[in-house]
Amino acid sequence: MKALASPPDKQFAYWVAALSALFAAPLYQLFRLALRDEFSSYILLIPVIAVYLASLRFKSLPAAGPRAWPEAGVLGLAGLAAAGLWLGANKDLLTLAPNLSSSQLLDARGFALKLRQGGSPLAESLWRRFTPASKITLSDPAATEARVAATLAAELNARLNGEAMVDAAQLDSLPLRKETRAQIESARPGGPPARFNRRVLEDCFPGEIAAHPLRSADGLAGLILAYVLLVWAGAYLFWGRARLGEVLLPAGLLIFLTPFPGWLVNGMELFFQKTSADATQWLFDLTRTTYSRSGQVFDLPGISLVVAQECSGVRSSLVLFITGLIAGNLFLKSAWAKGLLAFMVIPLGILRNGFRIFVIAQLCVHVNPNMIDSYIHRQGGPVFFALSLIPFFALIAGLRWWEKRGKTGSGAGG
Repeated sequence: MKALASPPDKQFAYWVAALSALFAAPLYQLFRLALRDEFSSYILLIPVIAVYLASLRFKSLPAAGPRAWPEAGVLGLAGLAAAGLWLGANKDLLTLAPNLSSSQLLDARGFALKLRQGGSPLAESLWRRFTPASKITLSDPAATEARVAATLAAELNARLNGEAMVDAAQLDSLPLRKETRAQIESARPGGPPARFNRRVLEDCFPGEIAAHPLRSADGLAGLILAYVLLVWAGAYLFWGRARLGEVLLPAGLLIFLTPFPGWLVNGMELFFQKTSADATQWLFDLTRTTYSRSGQVFDLPGISLVVAQECSGVRSSLVLFITGLIAGNLFLKSAWAKGLLAFMVIPLGILRNGFRIFVIAQLCVHVNPNMIDSYIHRQGGPVFFALSLIPFFALIAGLRWWEKRGKTGSGAGG
């Protein structure tokens, strides 16, 4: 372990510490995102797993080699580019200050019309507090979009920095997130309400006000990717190729710190939705179940089932994929076996989700249609995930046997 206190290790530790300090705000928001967002909750485990896997190889790590300038340069430039693109797109949103900018109003004219027409106590309250001059501007069809946005932002900022927009008694009548409700309920009387007011506006008018980029997966993705790329650049710079190669998987797992942006999650869900429905149909055919299918809808005796996008099982498939990468590193030796295991996780995840839908369908047909609202549908995901580990570990056992067989054959041939 003495080698771990070498100058290159210290330099790399300083590099990571400096980067973590520089990216402190997005890293903190990433932690909060992982706590409140079920899909992103796996992020909390990534650093722990990466450190554990790296620790298994610490004693056998070679000494730091020559600086790998090409890799460090490419990754460093890529990291700076990712950070620069984010800063360019969010140049007026570099802090968590509650004030709104015009660019955060997604549809200023439509928002002004919604406030003018009322429709909710909050909208009516906001419009009532606007100045007469602002109301004239916001009601003028000849006013430019920029002027409407600037006027609306100024009025909303005045309300943000004024008294609290809502109190605990109004929570049930507003479409607020649990986090916002908890913050309002725990706020000290007389405390600054500006941040609470900003969250209230974001929750109540999600189509009109963009959430702060550091509070969403979409906004965090670019900066966290930049952080990971710069960490990798430092590893190549201070450790060299050979040493980093010994902990390549733990280092590679850091990419999963980057939250998946909404467009990517949506694409993954659509893919697994369609393929899970296909797997369910295959199981119906295999068991000669009576059904008819139209798109993602299955008509069965006594009930119709829709394979919704939320039923895609994409989160559990992602966790299984990460598990596959880790298990391959721990139990397999050859690169082809590790790659095959990671690849086979995808069809395994599809089959697992199709089997879950198949089981729920059979219970609805043969037991009670109300099984669609049972525990096995609402909270049964972990059960089916555990079941999918049976063929998963069977595959690992088969690959280990094949690796040993290949070695035996090579030895006999030699």
